[in-house]
Amino acid sequence: MAKSKITPEDIARLNDIINVLNGIAHVSPGLSTANQASKIYEIFILANIADAASQFAILTAFSTVDNGHGQAVPVAVPPNGTLNFRLSPGDIFDINGAPGFIFMNVNGVKYELQNGISCCGISSEYHELDISIVDEPHASLARFHKQRPLEPWVSFLVECKMRGKKLEFGVGREVVGLIAEFPSTAVWLVSNKQHGAAGNPNRVGPLVHHYKGNTAFNINHANRTQLVMAMQLELSGLL
Repeated sequence: MAKSKITPEDIARLNDIINVLNGIAHVSPGLSTANQASKIYEIFILANIADAASQFAILTAFSTVDNGHGQAVPVAVPPNGTLNFRLSPGDIFDINGAPGFIFMNVNGVKYELQNGISCCGISSEYHELDISIVDEPHASLARFHKQRPLEPWVSFLVECKMRGKKLEFGVGREVVGLIAEFPSTAVWLVSNKQHGAAGNPNRVGPLVHHYKGNTAFNINHANRTQLVMAMQLELSGLL
């Protein structure tokens, strides 16, 4: 896939990521304008979710590293360190590139805010989830046994779609598929655009809402607080 041209909006999103991660976990992201714009958008959404969670959870940045025996173990990123993200689909037990995640402690209940990991739906087929929150005890088991997290362990997931013009209707079908595969999970679609040209209805939203999914359209740097507020409401009632 050809790397899309970086725009001022992408740079603004990258600066938001830097500011949020430094503010909540005192780390810097392993991202730059050399990365694909769609991946910057995904991590931008993750950073806003972390920002929302920081209002009621204690957050710590972790890297996944090799313990010397080929076993993936989480290690806290030191202050002023670098938090690397998965820049292509992977697994929770991957160690290449020391992919990181945000550890969340909500009144003693522990979770992991992950990006780009594969999880198993109720059909036993696996799906790459752009952003997910996984119960920490089960995430640790999955790492140890080199397995993919199962549907009951996934509390929350987000499908991120960055588009140049508009969101195609097929994205709605993709999200409905995720809702079917993860029925006990809160499923969100977040995009910088929405389906439907001027004067035409947005058909993606009603489709996703019909199947009890959630949407946030036209989310960009200028209105990121809109997403942060929505995620505060969602996560405070979910976790």
